[in-house]
Amino acid sequence: YFFSLMMRSFRGFSFSKKKKKEEDDDDFKYSRYGRTTGNLNRINSTYFPVSQEEVGRKKRRMVVNLLLAMTLGAEEDKGYELSTSLLWDVSKGFDLPLVIGEQFICKLGGKKFQSASYNDCLQFILTTLYEEGHEFAVNIYNTLMSQTTREQKCHLAYHGFDVQTRNWHFHEYKNCFVGKEAITWMVKYGLARDRKAAVTLGQYWMSKKLIKHVTDERPFE
Repeated sequence: YFFSLMMRSFRGFSFSKKKKKEEDDDDFKYSRYGRTTGNLNRINSTYFPVSQEEVGRKKRRMVVNLLLAMTLGAEEDKGYELSTSLLWDVSKGFDLPLVIGEQFICKLGGKKFQSASYNDCLQFILTTLYEEGHEFAVNIYNTLMSQTTREQKCHLAYHGFDVQTRNWHFHEYKNCFVGKEAITWMVKYGLARDRKAAVTLGQYWMSKKLIKHVTDERPFE
């Protein structure tokens, strides 16, 4: 069943976006390429094929960046305390810098990542290492996710769900996603511990009018 995300503001975040021209919209370029194997025919521009895997990686990076902003970018004292508490888990995969300006160096076999930026280090952990299933990376991700509100989780979902224009019974529905696919994503990326909890969370979003069924006929499922 299809559900749509309501374009409304909450807790300092907003789903409202300034409408882009199609030729400037990355999502348009990705979805357009996904429906045709022909030339994109852009004047004075060159566009290269983008795989679904790369689209997925881009969406994942967006979700991780938002998660870091929501948690470590919160109140100064709270964000500092949380970022410091993560260092124990970070040390399981990285040599930590002894002084400011030195590098976080990944000590996992086959990984050459190093950076002086703690934020870049966490991004690498929450994308590449999380996807590979490293326990310390999963722990860090779950710790950060536990600090988010249900409304913030909805904002993360907006960037993580497969949101697109869909057709059903000869009607076109914009900005919508499939309920079962959304539940799978919510469990996979820690917004809910299991499918039952994911359904409960989705129903909460519906009660707050953050999402709705495209025809207002069904509960979230």
